[in-house]
Formats: sequence, C-alpha cells, structure tokens
Amino acid sequence: MRPGSSEHAPSHRTRAVKACKRCNQKRIKCDAFECGTPCSKCRQSNSEECVLIQSRRGTHPRKRSKPNPAVPELAEASVGVDADTGDDAVAMPAVSETTEQRPLSDPTPGDGPPPLPQTVQSVRVGSQAPATVPNGFPVSASTTSSTDLASPEAAFSETSAKSYREISWAAMFDHFLDGRRRDQKDTIDKCSITYLGESFPLAMVLEEFKEGGRPRLHHAGPPLTEDQARAEPTSENHPSHMLPEDIAFLQAKDAFVAPSQEILDALIANFLDRVWPIYPVVNRQEFLQQYKAKKVPWILLHALCFISATFCPLAILHRAGFTGRKQARVSYYRKAKALFDTGYESNKITILQSVIVLTCWGGGPNNYWNFYSWISTGVTIAEALGIHRSTAGANMHPHDRSLLKRLWWILVIRDASCGTLVGRPFRINTDHSDTEMLTVEDFEYDIQSPDFVNNPLHDVCGLYQIHMSKLSLLLREIISTRFDPNRAQARMANLHETLQEWHNALPPTLRCSENDKSSNPFATCLAILYDHHLILSHLGRPTTGATSTTSENGSLGGGAPSRPITEVAAQRISSLACTFTRKNESLVMPHEVFQGLFLAQAVFYTQMKSPLPLVSQLGFQALNSCQMVWHDIYEAWDPAPWISKLFDNLIGNRNQDIESNEDDLRNSNVPGNGGPSIGNGIDLDGINGYVDWQNHPTLGFFDMSQGEETFPSSTDYAMFPNYFGATEPISFLS
Repeated sequence: MRPGSSEHAPSHRTRAVKACKRCNQKRIKCDAFECGTPCSKCRQSNSEECVLIQSRRGTHPRKRSKPNPAVPELAEASVGVDADTGDDAVAMPAVSETTEQRPLSDPTPGDGPPPLPQTVQSVRVGSQAPATVPNGFPVSASTTSSTDLASPEAAFSETSAKSYREISWAAMFDHFLDGRRRDQKDTIDKCSITYLGESFPLAMVLEEFKEGGRPRLHHAGPPLTEDQARAEPTSENHPSHMLPEDIAFLQAKDAFVAPSQEILDALIANFLDRVWPIYPVVNRQEFLQQYKAKKVPWILLHALCFISATFCPLAILHRAGFTGRKQARVSYYRKAKALFDTGYESNKITILQSVIVLTCWGGGPNNYWNFYSWISTGVTIAEALGIHRSTAGANMHPHDRSLLKRLWWILVIRDASCGTLVGRPFRINTDHSDTEMLTVEDFEYDIQSPDFVNNPLHDVCGLYQIHMSKLSLLLREIISTRFDPNRAQARMANLHETLQEWHNALPPTLRCSENDKSSNPFATCLAILYDHHLILSHLGRPTTGATSTTSENGSLGGGAPSRPITEVAAQRISSLACTFTRKNESLVMPHEVFQGLFLAQAVFYTQMKSPLPLVSQLGFQALNSCQMVWHDIYEAWDPAPWISKLFDNLIGNRNQDIESNEDDLRNSNVPGNGGPSIGNGIDLDGINGYVDWQNHPTLGFFDMSQGEETFPSSTDYAMFPNYFGATEPISFLS
C-alpha cells in the first residue's frame, strides 16, 4: 500500500537502516540491524544465510540539493549577502561592485547591528560554484548538506562518523590506546591534544605512561585526514558539521565578509606591530605564512581585526568606511561572536587565541558577555587542553610549547587585571597549575621574524611578558592576602618588600630612566602597575608611627591609608599617564595600565574630601588631569566612558564644598594670617589653566625627601624619573 492511499496510513515511513539479503529480495521488513543475525524472519524460515547487504546509500552521484520549501526564509538567506547587510565587504572577480550611501551613527548596546560604512563593496554568495574574494578568504556558495534536513539525527550521526570535530571520547581513547599497543609515541600537535588529569580513572589505568617519573598528562589526539582537512573553514567549503541554517545565519551576520585587501593588510600590520608585542597570541612566523596563503580561520581573522581596530590609528578605520573606533570594534566583534556562538571553528587553539583577544571587549552592565565571561571561557578551554599544566616532558615541538605557555600566561595577566579592576574573584586557581614561567627562549623564534627585526619593541617584548607575568602573580597575592576574608592578612611591610624585590630584578630596558628620552611603553606600563600595586598593598591600613604623618585625607576602604606611599604613588601614575597622553602614545599602551590610573583617581578623590583647602584643591586638579586621559582613550578601552562619567558626577557633587574651601583659602591668605599663598595659575573650575603639561600643579606637592623611614629603601622609587622630556612620538608601523 502506497503512503497516503489510506487515511490510516502513517504520515511518515521510517526506513530500516540495513536489511539482510533474503529480506531485501522479498521486500519485507528486516530487524537484523537491531536484533543481530539471523533476523527474526530468517529464524522463522530456518534460513542459515542471513547476511547484511552492502548499502549503497549516499554513493550515487547527486544533483545540487534544492532549498527546502519548509524553510523559505533560510533558503532565501542562503542565496547571498547583499550590500545592505555588510559592514566592510569587498568585491570579487565576476561579482558586481556596488556603492551605497547611508547615514552612519555610533551603535549603542540596545541598537541592532552596527550601521554600515558609506562605501560598501558587496560579496554575493549565490547558488553557483564557491566564490573567493580578492584577498583570498573564501566565501562558500554551498549552504546545504547532502543529509536530509528532515532527519537531524541522521545528519548528526553521519557527520560524527566523518568529522574530526564530532569525534567521540571512545574514538579518541582508542587512538592513543592503539598507539600504546604499537609502542608508538606520536609528536603532539598543539591543535590535537588529549589531556588526562591525575584523578581521571583512565590516567590511573595508564599510570605506566610516565615521563621522568611523572605521569604523562598530554597525549596526541587523532590526526586530521585529508578529507577532514579540506573541510576546514579556510577551504572553499564550510565545515561539514555546520547545518545550513547556521551557515545562513552567519552569512546574514556577514561573518564570511573580510575587509578589502588594503584595509586588511593595514589592520594585520598594525596587529603585528602594536598588539602582538603586548599579547603574543600567535606564532608570528606561522601566522604570517597562514596569512600569505589566505588560510587564517574566519573567527581569528575577525578577532584580530577587532583588537587591531582597538589600537590602530583612526585614519585606517576611516578609510574602511567607519565613522569611529567604536563602530569598527562593534562590527568585528559581532562577526567573531557569531562564529563562536555557532561553533563554526573547532580548532581549540584557534578558538582560545580568539577568545583571549576578545577579552578586550568590555560589554555592558546588562550584558553577560564581557571581559570577565570571555576570560572564564578562555580558562575553560585552556584547562581542557591542559596548558595549565607543565608541558616540559611532552613530546611537542618547542615552538608549539612556547605558544601554549604564552597563551596561559596572557590569561593569567588578563585574569588578574580584570578581576582586580571590578573587584571580582579570579577565574584561575594557580594552586592547580604548574606551568613553567616564561623565558626568553619562548620568544626567540618569533622575534627573529624578518618583519619584526626593526621593531622598536624587538628587544623588550619578551622581557616585558616575563616580568608582567611575575607582577600579575604578585597582584593576585596582594588581593588574596589583603581582601580575602578567609585568609590571614599579610603584613604591609612584607608585601612592600616583595614588590621591591620584583622591581630590583627588572632589567635596565624595563626601567624608566631619567636619561632615556625615548618612549618605552613597556617600562611606563610596569612603572604605573608597580605604583598601582603599592597603593593596593597599603590600602586601608591604619597610620602608625613614621609610615604616615597625617590622616586628614580619609580612607579608601576603611581606616586611613599610609598617606605618603599612596599619594606619591598616585602622583607618579598621573604624571606618567599624562606624559604618554601628551606624546600621543595612548594607543601603544597595554590595557592593563589603565587600571592604575583608575586607582590613582580614587586617591585623588580622597584628597578632594580633605578639610585642608590646599590638599583639596590639588586633589581636584590631579583628578581633572586624569580625566584628560580617559577622553583620549574613550573608544579604545571600554571602561573609560563610565569611569570618566563616574568622576564627573563625583566632582559635580563636590563643587559646593570646593567653593567653600576656596573661600576659606582666600580668607587665610590675607596678609598677616600666616597662610600659604596660592598662585594664579590654578584653575579651580576645570582644566583651562593647563596650557603646558610640564607645569602640572601636583608634581611638587609630595617631596620624596620627607624621611627615609617612610620608604623601605632609597631605591624604591628609583624607577621614576622626571619623565617630561619633549620627544617625538615613535611610529610603530613599518
């Protein structure tokens, strides 16, 4: 009976997966695949020859699949991406180029997709052969699978059988168990690592796998086959595990639209020159080979464009058609986020690299995806790969081992910095990690790249990462010992001594030298963070003995702070920040440096609340100076707008008190009163009086010679020079 010939017939027929030869010839239902051979029909007929047939399903040549009429929206979306949905699309050979004029405005968190650049080149993905844009990054026309959409389970099982992405745990374990039987010790590919922790029962079973007396934690995963390699996102076809509706969604998000070759080259060059020395998330030479071969994965490409748009000159973004830095960052971030959400990329190293870059996305108060959640995601991926554990004994290429160590320590730095900034717990438990500290050898291969030899940061980028990693561990120690309610608080002197030991170990190239007029952003960053840590280590301590002379400035967290240490440290932070802002070097500074300025402003605000008019006025002026820095990085560092607004409101609420203090000060300056005389250069109403940054009014307020007992060592502040030499900004673009 044909389907539909009877109203009692089922609406859908389910076909047996496989049948035996006898049942297949008789055209009767066979249960051999479910119940085993012989099947129930053969047992009833006492037939001994019950053999499954060789299925030819999926082996016939097929025509191109037609769109499913049940999902016309997806079919329409899969046809192409028009110019009105692209941010910075590029034209390709045999594809028409369109120019469209549209009004632009900066996006807001509540708006839809970011507005489009005024000049947009279209990439249309049609139903013809796969197309490739001029810069070589592919746009696939194939948005349908050979698997019937009506059978998602069959699609998943078929994909799982063929795709490395969906490989089962059993298949993965079978791989290295088979290698064990063959006494084979594969070289571990960084993109295919199987990590087994000590408490994993399988690790106990395989306890004979030891290297130097230690259990082997990192094992080689199943390698990619040629067919699987061709299904990578950098080929002409989309990954086989992606469903058509997901591809259509990504196309609607312009996730497969790259910037024009000129803009892309400029953004990547900016990443390699400015960003890579700060966050070396890729093997430089390996990445350059990928980029020249047009094989950079889509998610990594958009993530690098996002971070490059954060640090690059605005002229590059204007040439790309963006009206500002915020619009460009939102555009590239949304593309990378869409690819991450759909699971388009399966290479865990590529995903980890992209996630670390996306930790520079601040998000909003009502958005769960911010730097904190990206860091948490990165830590989860890193621990799944086992890069939080030592790879010293793993059979791994030295370049890959160095990359994994760098990725882990960048996560440690970002976790310590961002967690401290917002007062949240750290996501990394260092008690569970034994990854070796970075060494100069972890950077030697990359800094020898021909494109990096003449970079001004060539000699210091590796040293910066090493000492920054150590400083991040000290920051974690300060936060946990000072503010963790479950730990005994360390003595202030011990924390101060630990910081001083770190500072004494700095090489000369990472110290702020008074005679060195050239700009070194790494030395400036470490100097600011050193002061930031000093403030935290002395925060909220009651004044005792010689460590503090007065306590009129109030407290930053309960109890009066050690006034000379905290205020002098805040001064130094402010002066260094104003210096790199005056030299137009804000965009070459690591983002971690700005948390130091935030804390310094908190110190200055406590000065504003002082009943002493002079102290209050100087705190007000220093606070306004810091506001200039936030204005300079308003769209480059996401917390800058709300920090600036916060202190604007605080200053506004204190205006009446400041005016009252000013009146008291005028009365005290009447001849014969014995009060100090205030010069006319101080502008109490704002920042109009600062014509020359060198004449910052707070520089000489705290004298460094006010008693050696205040500081543990005379060299404690040797790293801070008179840092106001007028030099031309260094160009970091080759």
